[in-house]
Amino acid sequence: MNKHDGGGRILSPLFTEQIRRMNRKFNTCFEWCSGPGYIGRDILKNNLCNNLILADINPESLIYGRDNLGSSRGIVYYESDNLKQIPKELYGKIDLVVANPPNYFNIQSSHPLGKYSCNDLRPNDREWKIHKDFYSNIKPFLTDDAILLVHEIDIFEKKFYLQVDDIPYDVRDNAPIMDFYNMIKSNDLTLSDISVSYSGFSGYFITIMNKN
Repeated sequence: MNKHDGGGRILSPLFTEQIRRMNRKFNTCFEWCSGPGYIGRDILKNNLCNNLILADINPESLIYGRDNLGSSRGIVYYESDNLKQIPKELYGKIDLVVANPPNYFNIQSSHPLGKYSCNDLRPNDREWKIHKDFYSNIKPFLTDDAILLVHEIDIFEKKFYLQVDDIPYDVRDNAPIMDFYNMIKSNDLTLSDISVSYSGFSGYFITIMNKN
């Protein structure tokens, strides 16, 4: 994994398979917290969407993707702090959102690996501030039938153990699914489905619909 990859390269074929099962061709796919855009690029390459928007707070990651993963017609890049720099011209235009956002609430510096990653931009979303901001502001950008597919880690546990050890890697106030459900519901979105991303890994796909 390079310094710009938060796991998107491994997850991209899993996202593509999930979307293929929807039996739908999307017009505009938006990858939230895209990094280089591994997930969105794979969806575009497989002809599951017509256009792709990549947005990330780190411009170096966007540049890395553009220069190393191949440019393509139909890709637009935004250096954006969450949705703050995404133009209002895109209101009502996005019918698919995909994301592998920062997955950890409070990485423990006492953990052998946590002491190195607790200040890394890629995995950290302390107090779910990034998630809260996203769910509070995404709805105006969505079409009426938009689908959001978000990958999260160990959503049913308050403590996440990275390996078989005694020190938790991440400690949450609640089981994350409870917090995510409240964010989704309070912003007039609907939690539609939860599925395991693949066997042996504590990852989950959360499917969200723009309907009440």
